[in-house]
Order: sequence, then structure tokens, then C-alpha cells
Amino acid sequence: MSTERIDSQPLGLWLSERVYGLALYLYPRQFRRQYADDMMAVVRHRWLRRAGTGGSAASFRVWWLLLKDLSRSVPAERRAARRQRRGQTEQSGLSSTGNAQPRMTGEYGPEMGTKRGPEHDPEHDPRAWSRRSSVTEWLSSVVADTRFALRGFRSAPGFTAIAVATLALGIGANSAIFSVVHGVVIRPLPFPESSRIVRVAPTRLLSAQQVVGIGEQTSSYLAASAVGNSQFTLVEGDTPEVCTGAVVGAGHLQVFGVPPLLGREFREEDSQPGSEPVAMISHGLWVRAFASDPEIVGRTVRLEGEGETVRTIVGVLPAGYEPFTWQPDVFAPIVLDVGTHDYEDNHRYWLLARLRPDVSLTQARAELRMAIARLAAGPERMFLSESAEEIDVVTLHESRVGDVRGTLWIILAAVGVVLLIACTNVANLMLARAGARQREFAIRAAIGAGRGRVARQVLTESILLGVIGGSVGLLAALAGQSGLTSILPADIPQTIDLGVDVQVLVFTLGLSILSGLAFGLVPAVRLSGSLEPALRQDAAGAGTIGRGRHRLNAGLVVAEIALSVVLVAAAGLLVKSLWVLQQVDPGFTVERLYALHVTPSLASYPGEDELRLFYRQILEQVEGVPGVTDVGAINARPLSRGALGVTISTDGSPVPEDVQAETVSYRVVTPGYVETMEIPLIEGRTLTDADRAETVPVGMVNSALANWLWPDESAIGKLLAWSDGSPWFTVVGVVGNVHQNTLSAPSEPEVYVPYEQESWLRTLYLMVRAESDWNSLAAVREAVRSVDRTVPISNAGPMWEVAGSSMATPRAYTLLFSLLALLALGLGAVGVFGVLSYTMSQRTHEIGVRIALGATRRDVVRTAMRSGLTPVAIGLLLGLVAALASTHLVSGLLFGVAATDPGILVGVVVVLGTVATLAGLIPALRAAKVDPARSLRQD
Repeated sequence: MSTERIDSQPLGLWLSERVYGLALYLYPRQFRRQYADDMMAVVRHRWLRRAGTGGSAASFRVWWLLLKDLSRSVPAERRAARRQRRGQTEQSGLSSTGNAQPRMTGEYGPEMGTKRGPEHDPEHDPRAWSRRSSVTEWLSSVVADTRFALRGFRSAPGFTAIAVATLALGIGANSAIFSVVHGVVIRPLPFPESSRIVRVAPTRLLSAQQVVGIGEQTSSYLAASAVGNSQFTLVEGDTPEVCTGAVVGAGHLQVFGVPPLLGREFREEDSQPGSEPVAMISHGLWVRAFASDPEIVGRTVRLEGEGETVRTIVGVLPAGYEPFTWQPDVFAPIVLDVGTHDYEDNHRYWLLARLRPDVSLTQARAELRMAIARLAAGPERMFLSESAEEIDVVTLHESRVGDVRGTLWIILAAVGVVLLIACTNVANLMLARAGARQREFAIRAAIGAGRGRVARQVLTESILLGVIGGSVGLLAALAGQSGLTSILPADIPQTIDLGVDVQVLVFTLGLSILSGLAFGLVPAVRLSGSLEPALRQDAAGAGTIGRGRHRLNAGLVVAEIALSVVLVAAAGLLVKSLWVLQQVDPGFTVERLYALHVTPSLASYPGEDELRLFYRQILEQVEGVPGVTDVGAINARPLSRGALGVTISTDGSPVPEDVQAETVSYRVVTPGYVETMEIPLIEGRTLTDADRAETVPVGMVNSALANWLWPDESAIGKLLAWSDGSPWFTVVGVVGNVHQNTLSAPSEPEVYVPYEQESWLRTLYLMVRAESDWNSLAAVREAVRSVDRTVPISNAGPMWEVAGSSMATPRAYTLLFSLLALLALGLGAVGVFGVLSYTMSQRTHEIGVRIALGATRRDVVRTAMRSGLTPVAIGLLLGLVAALASTHLVSGLLFGVAATDPGILVGVVVVLGTVATLAGLIPALRAAKVDPARSLRQD
């Protein structure tokens, strides 16, 4: 483009010529060579005559006429060119010698000038003309096919609605699950260079000593931070608030590459013993508790936890900072004083680090193993020698999603199976519709359409149908995101964003196109074959179905049923697994049992004597509440993964350094706890009020520990001690096993010691049993506050809810697979019904002849059911084989059920066979009602 040409003529005319020149490429090449210059001259003439004097309205009028002429003349000229290439003579636009003469239609024909040959078109290379012509011709035909397909969809609304709904279910389910897979597995964590953030020892927790030792022995990390769970109590205003928390090392934010919103992060001196207690708070707590106070940095607040009562706020974290699978409100620095008893043997940390730019993950693993080996061989023996092989380095993303990655891919594969079933259904619908349109395509072939042209038309219709179904499915997936989030299993990180982004849109579009190709390929190949018999079909032949097409329909039914068996079998296994899990005895009576978490203030109760008195008063007050029958307390609520683990010695002597001590679950309880929980007493006695700090140390063990340590003798009177040389205690009772973590996890060996003798623990759970179902804990709360109005109470609720939440993950997986199985079952039934209905409609003439020759209606039903259910039986057999080969994929989600459970597999065959029989019975009964006289009169 040059400025001189624009200045020498009106801008509107210059633009019109350029745009119209591009539009001329829609015409055939021969036509452009003959008339392009003349048509451009006419455009120039008309524009100067009308638009040049009539203003903008006239310009719009000119362009309207141009577009109208192009839409009418381009298709006509292209059809004429195609007829010329095929060597056919057409009455309109052909000379008597058979040489095609280009026709000019519309207002802007060659009114001026003379014909010019190709030699007068030196600006365009003939080869470029040929390439552009091919592209524009292809685009023109695609547009024509699309318009024709849309008209066909409008003329068959029933077919279109069923096909779109079927595809929307399949593609929508895939889009929804893929958004979860993408958010959890594929999308990187929202931190700078998140692939370089790693977790050390991902399967085990470390002590403070081990954290310091690893830091001194390694140089692969640009920044590193130990992390541990914690809990804090914020006393701000009238009502104290229990906050989730984390203790982290200095440089924690450097690991994640995130600066604080306000203030600063922790420094090395903040982790030194005797330093000023400080804390950082989350953005949510800053807004909620401090009303977004911009002067919060430097403010001293009463924030109790980790041995401190008052802390100075040094920083506020930015909104959306979610480094862990739980959401801490308070971050405190780790005080790594490895010489104190509180931290030396307390394995409560995991180690996060950011790799240096020049260090690979493999190099970091090798250096860590060497460091662990040196620490195991050192004088302090921080690790056992075998620990070098157990400890690894993985990316933080891998440590967060490693356990659920395989399960999510299995779920995505399951919804993929649903989509295959949906595509099979739509392929059967397309075949049925293609059968009705066979004569139409035969006529097209007779007048010159090639096989490729016919196949392209069918594939265009199927791809368009897939895109429409995918669009509806994507909208359905967006609408159902809140419901999907509510049923996601608990082990899937809940910090993911399920919003639809570019990757999900691309996935849905690609899946829609692939689905269209999948279910459109069979009818396209079928229709692009020999179509001559369709032209010779008489009225009698129009009512019959070819044997080849019948086999094709039957094959699709076989595939559909086989895929349905796999999904229904997986769902059946999960349903039975959930039922077995629900029958597990937790070891205590859940009904009429309630729990409250009480956290007394460190400032009000600084010593163990004050804590003992506080809990005595609490238990007395709650026991006097009307309706309460029993009350007790424990350091960790059952079914909540909250117990401490301790190593023990069976004779009270310290464990030698070269021997690995046994680890058991450690529970601190008050008198009355066993009676409140209704845990069975197997031997000896329970703890009583007489077991005080000044009396002989005693404890109870569960039957798992008693059978492990003393399998052939009584545990009463035996001695146990912690492996650090603490005073031994005497076993006075053996109680039943309790599922302390989850119902699916086996009961662990446990010891129960009286709180009066182990009162260093500050926070306990009150366990309250009522006379009948109790809907309110208000009276118990008031009884606790009658002792101390400021004590925080949290996690209050019935234990049946806790027991139910322990089954939340298996229940969620069972629900997901059950929904997919029901969808597959419904689609399979629709497929059998549709194929048999179509088969019977095509055999109307044959059925009429059979009835006229003496066949009874029962014979017709029997024949129809036999032909319809034979592929169902084959599909069931193949599905059983596929289920036996694939159900092991869900074995990790099962509890107490084998992946090849014969009862489930037989039940699946019975259910699917019954559903398929009922689906095929309706068209069979309808076929038996055919009037033979009417069907015979159709020829």
C-alpha cells in the first residue's frame, strides 16, 4: 500500500476496491481471468456514481448490493466450473459444442470493457492463483456443507435433540472431570518457578535435630524452611478465636518466592531461643479479626500458642497465599532449640526448599542420600542407616497430588468410557438417519458427486453435531461446578480453581471434534460406498435392511454393552466396599455421643496444677448438665488422625542406640472416658479419680498392643516406659481396639495414661454422652463457660458426623462412579431400544409377510428379541472379560472387597441383561402389532 494511491482517490473507493478484489477469489480461476478487471471497473463506476454523491447511506447501499450479488453468483459460477471439469453438458450456461461459457449474474456483470486473457494479469502468479483457488473452493464447499447440515438438523428436530443431549452428557462430564484433573494434576502451583520447590522426606516427619542436620549437610537449596502444624488462640475482643497455624523456618517466603503484603518475613534471629515472639497472619485473619488495619505491623496482640501468650505482628501475607493443603491463619517462627526435651524427639516437621538454578532434582536426591548416610553414621546418630534409602526429594506439586493423581486419571478414563458409549449411540442414530437418506446420496452420486464428497458431507454434519453437543455440555459443566466441588473426595486438594480456562476450552473443542469424527466415520464410510442399489430400490426393497448394515448396528450394540459392563462393575464394587465399610465397628458407640474441643489460656493456666484443677471443674460442671449421662476427655478425638506416636520400652529401661524402638499411639484420658465412649473393658480396670500425679504411674493398653507384646499371658501388672528413660508405668487394664484414624485403617497398638499424671498437654476434647438424641450443645457450652468465660470452644458436634466424615472419601468415589454407571446404563438401554426400533421399522414389510403366512405375534416377538438380544449377550460376555482385566485399577479404592468379586460381576450381568431385555421388549411388542394388509399394500 502506498500513500500516493490513497491520496489520489477517495479512501472509501480505495478500500472498496481492495476488499472486492479479495472477494473475487471466491470465483473460479477461469472466470477471474476473463472478468476480474471488468467487474472491478463496474465497482469503481457504481461507487463513484452512487456512493460518491449519496453519502454514507448510498455507500451502504452499494455494499449491500455487492454482497447480495456475491452470494448469488459465486455458488452458480462454481457449480458451472465443476460441471465443466467433469465434462458434463448443462443446459444452462453451456455452448452446443460442450465448451462451458462463464455466466455473469447479478447487477455488477461485465457491463464495460472487453475480455482479457491471462496475459493481461501480470500481477498474479498462475501457481499462486491455483493455490488460492483451491483454498477458497474448499472453504466455499465447507460453508455450503455446514449450511446444508444446519437445514437438515432443523428438519429433524427429534434426531438433533437426542443426539445433542447424548453428546452433551458425555462431553460435559469429560469437561467437568478434566477441569479437576487440570487444576490438580496438570496446572503448576501458583508460585514463581514452582517446579523448583521441593519437599524433603515426603513420607515421614522430621525432628528439629534432623532438620538442622540436613541443612548443614546440603548445599543444593537456595532457601529452605521446616514446616509443622500448630494451633493458636487469638484473644481479641470478647470471644477468643481458635486459629489454625503453622510454624515455619526463617526464609519461608523465599522458598515460595512470595513477598508479604505488609511488613516483613521471619529472620534468622526470630528462630533463636529467647528472641521476641513474633508472628505473621494471613490476609483472611487480617480482614476478619483486625478490620484490615493498615497499622497492624508492629502491633502486639494476645496470640497464644507454641509456648507464648503475646506476639508481635511483623507481617501480613497476601490474599490467595495457600502453600499447604490446609489454610493457616497464623504463622510463627520455629524455635529450633534442639537441646530441650520438647523438640529433640518430637518428629513434627517436614522440610520445604527451593533448588538452586544449577541443581537438578536428581542431583538434590543424590546429595540428600549422602547427607543422611553421614548423619546416620555420626556420633549423634540422627538417622538409622536404612533411612538413607527411605528419604527422598520430590517436587511440592508431586507431594500434594501424588496420592490422587492415579485416581483422577482413572475417573477421567471412566468418563471417557461414557463418552464412547454416547458416541456409539449417536453413531447408531446417524446410521439410521443415513439409511433413510440413502437414495438422496445415491442421486448426488449419480449427478457427479464423488465418494469423498459424500463422506465429507456426512463428516461435516457429525463434526458440527459434536461441536454443538460439546458447547451444550460445556455450559452444563459450568453450571454444575458447585455441585461437582461439593462431591469431590476429601483427599483431593480443595485449593484448586475449577474455573474454565483456555486449556479446558481447547480440550472441550478437541474432544467435540474427535467425537464427531468417531461417530461420523462409520456412516460416512458406509454411505460413500456403492450407492447404485439404492437407485434401483423399489417399494418392497425400501422396507428392508441390508445384512451388512444389521451387522454394523449389532456390532455397535456389542461395544456399547461391553463398555457399560466395565463401568457398572466398577460402581458395584465401590458400592459394596462402602457397605462393608459402614459395617465396621469403630470400637465405641457413636449414637448419643458429642465432642467439644477446649483450649484453656496459657496466661490463665500457666502450670500443670492449674490445668488439672481446670479440667476437674469442667468435668464436674458438664456432668451436672441435665440429660448428660457420662463425660470424659481425651487429647485427640477418635476418627480424626490426631494422636501422638511414642516409642516404648517393655521393661522400663532405655532402648539401646543401635535398636529401633517400637512406636505406639499415645492417648491421654481422664477418668470416665472409657465408660463415656462405651469401649469394652477386656481385662483389669479402667482409670479412676485415685490415679493422681502423686500416686504410682499406671496406664491401660488396647488388645492390639497386649496381643503384640504379651500374646500368651496377661498384660495386667506388666511394665512399660517411654524409650527416653522416663519412669515406667504399670498396666492396670486392657480395653478394646478403637479405630482412631479412619474406619478403613486398622486399629493401632495404643496406650492410655491418666491426664492427672501427664497434664503437660494443654488442650483436650470433652466427650459427652446424653440420654437421647441431643440437637443442641448450648447447655454444655454454658457449663464450660461457667468455669471460664474466656475459654475457646471449637469443633463441637455429634460423633456420628465425625464417623460419617471418615467415610467421606470412599462415599465420594462411590457416588462419582455410580453416577457414571447409571449414565452408562441409561445410554446402553437407549442404544438397544434405538437399534431394535430401527431394525423393526426396516423389517415392516418382512414382518407383514410372516404374519400373512401364519406366524403368530408371539413368534414375531420371539424372533425380534432373539435378533435384538444376541448382540447384548455377546457384549455382556466381552464386558465381563474387560471387567476382569480392568477392575484392578480401582482396587486401591476398595475396602474388604476383591476387585474380581464374583457376586458383583454376576449381579452386573443380571442388571444389564434385564435392562437390555426391557429396552428391546418395547419395539418387539410394537412390531408384533403390524397390520399385514397395510404393510403388503405398501408395494
